[in-house]
Amino acid sequence: MSPARRKSGRGSGDGKSGHSEDAAPAKPRRWPWIAGLFVAFVFGRCTADEQVPLVASVRPEPVVAQSDTPQPETPGQRFEPCSVTRVNSGERLDIICGDFGTTEFRLLHVEVAEPDAWDARNALGRMVGGKTVTVEMIGKPTYDDEGRLVLMHGYVFVNDLNVNVEMVRRGHAHFADPFEASLYADAFRAATERARARAAGGRP
Repeated sequence: MSPARRKSGRGSGDGKSGHSEDAAPAKPRRWPWIAGLFVAFVFGRCTADEQVPLVASVRPEPVVAQSDTPQPETPGQRFEPCSVTRVNSGERLDIICGDFGTTEFRLLHVEVAEPDAWDARNALGRMVGGKTVTVEMIGKPTYDDEGRLVLMHGYVFVNDLNVNVEMVRRGHAHFADPFEASLYADAFRAATERARARAAGGRP
């Protein structure tokens, strides 16, 4: 090829329709990348939207509400003979049963009002003080760190007399059992009515 034609070839490469090895490289086009990112974004959103119903369709199992009403009491363990060594209040006394040593015993379902505390303590003392009694323990006892029995809950009996019920009947205490689950609920209700009648001036 002659020099003139080579020159002419370079000159034609400077034109819009010319092609030459010395021609400037074309700038990369950006729109394909932008379009690709847009498609990926839309596809990702669609995929996420399609997964939402799957997650929402998984429902947790319903929680069954537990009733606050306690189960009726069952007969407890009886201990006899027990000696009353001290009356602490109208609701509590100290007893000795066998080899247990001195244990505090709480009269179950018996509540003494603060203004009546002294009279209730004296009334309980007259019923059980220095006497041999039978106790019926309800529930689990309480032990100290050394494994000694320190507290029991339940009912106290002098012969066949239910001391818990008698405290209510004589008006020294109230029947404290909102669900009336006590073993002796009927006796407590009758004692409450008798105490109300006495307070109203009726026959004791």
